Amino acid sequence: VDLPANVYGATKRGNENLAFAYHNLHGLRSVGCRFFTVYGPWGRPDMAVYKFTEAIEQGQPLTLFNGGKMARDFTYVGDVVGGLLKVMAWRAPLGEPQLFNLGNGEPVQLSRFVKALEAALNKSAVVVDGGASKG
Repeated sequence: VDLPANVYGATKRGNENLAFAYHNLHGLRSVGCRFFTVYGPWGRPDMAVYKFTEAIEQGQPLTLFNGGKMARDFTYVGDVVGGLLKVMAWRAPLGEPQLFNLGNGEPVQLSRFVKALEAALNKSAVVVDGGASKG
């Protein structure tokens, strides 16, 4: 994405551009990996999997933007580790910087994800419509 819609996307793209610049100026070899909503043991508590689960368990409101139609590509941490091992073993023919997407490849709408959590927790979510997202 050349024109990211939010700061997070802009910083990711900026980092990738810096890698290409350092390669062009100094011959630095690099590989970038893009992770997509990683979950599993020792996951970050600010990620959707944990925040949504906690909100449902405690009966707290859960805000969904865009009617829950936003999608996330949830990826298990073990799959990411496997992908990283393959990336580390791979080398570009000329050493040019490479980018790899490490994801499940099957984005899930957040409304569907919330329904799956409700079923697993045997509790209903208190969903609040957050309107359109800002980015």
